[in-house]
Amino acid sequence: MSQNTSPRRERSRNKVLIALKSEPKRFKDLLEETKLSAAGLDAIRKILLEEKLIVHELIEKKAVYRLTKKGEKSFDNVFLISHNIDRIISNNGIHHPNISQNTQSISSSNLPWGIDSDLIVDKKIDSLILLSSGDVSDIEEFIFEKLSKNIPKKQLDDKKIGNMVLGFDINYQKLLDSIKQQSLLYSKHITKEEKRLLEKMDDDIESITVKDHKRLDILRKKTYEKIKKLNL
Repeated sequence: MSQNTSPRRERSRNKVLIALKSEPKRFKDLLEETKLSAAGLDAIRKILLEEKLIVHELIEKKAVYRLTKKGEKSFDNVFLISHNIDRIISNNGIHHPNISQNTQSISSSNLPWGIDSDLIVDKKIDSLILLSSGDVSDIEEFIFEKLSKNIPKKQLDDKKIGNMVLGFDINYQKLLDSIKQQSLLYSKHITKEEKRLLEKMDDDIESITVKDHKRLDILRKKTYEKIKKLNL
């Protein structure tokens, strides 16, 4: 919690940050999603702008607020995941408990496994079967191999007890956009100059000149051309 911030204001603050996590939003959209009063939202808006957790900008001629990199890191993502789980369940989402094939096959062999996977999906996209039972099993096996390598045998301690939760919050629409724009591949080939301009934009949008925007467009086109050649 921020210093000199009441629990009530902190909850309101988190509501706004969570609402902006998926995409930039207008003030009236934030009002509808957070259920805050106009005065309450305006107070939180001013605080977040002052702390440089959000910025106010025009996107497609609409005045919106979006999170800065600092804003994205300012609240606990586990809280965000639990918030989305509650939202999906309250909207009659589908819960697939113990979805991994490993749970049944390994336990039927009377052997320990130690990894349980539940899948909770919004009702509208559940029929797409974006992750099958086999897919989840593959992910579990990848995690198991990583953990096995990260825990040297000399450090194994049977006396220690504890659980670890790894969460993935997947936004379907943003995922589609990411696939179309080849975000992962792009991030691996982005130039230092482009990264510097993007960081400058994120820190202070008003400091970006027309020349910077034009240069950024040129650099982005070059990076996509490079990716295109790699895919040929």
